[in-house]
Amino acid sequence: MDLDEKTKVHDSEIKAESLQNELEADTIKAYLINLTKTLYHIREDLNFVKNRYITPTKNTRSKMTKDERKAIIKHKLMTKGRKLI
Repeated sequence: MDLDEKTKVHDSEIKAESLQNELEADTIKAYLINLTKTLYHIREDLNFVKNRYITPTKNTRSKMTKDERKAIIKHKLMTKGRKLI
């Protein structure tokens, strides 16, 4: 191999490594975007549960069904460490 062939091989190896790094970066970026979306949905769900069942106001209590009110009471008792009968 002469010097030009070695340089071409080396340049192609650098290009291949560069493309591999770009692919890995794109994969990581896509993974992080998916993870962010998932965390956002989890946060929305937790806020809904918190606002609907854990700290409802009097107006939302009147709109709740009997089972929902029981679930709130059960949750409050369990978080305070009391046993349910």
